[in-house]
Amino acid sequence: MYFGPENFCIFMKGEFGIDVREEEVGEETTYLLKEELSIEEAWTYDFPYEVRVDYCNVTVEGQEWIIGVVHEMVESIPLLLIATKNGNLSVVKKPSI
Repeated sequence: MYFGPENFCIFMKGEFGIDVREEEVGEETTYLLKEELSIEEAWTYDFPYEVRVDYCNVTVEGQEWIIGVVHEMVESIPLLLIATKNGNLSVVKKPSI
């Protein structure tokens, strides 16, 4: 599963009631070791040693939102969704598969 701008816009509307246009969304994918995840809450989950993280971000009305989805590397299974607003943790969810 890939978490890109379209998914980001749907999530922002559903979770926070914020309308975002896809062309406003920045995106990045990175590969990390489990201990490199910068959100402490993520360390408590039983992740594989290496993970892929898809990030999307946007600034709306002066508020910076970043959503990251942590994936298992081999089968691309989503393991955790993390949302931050202005650098503060807003949501941590374990996706239902």
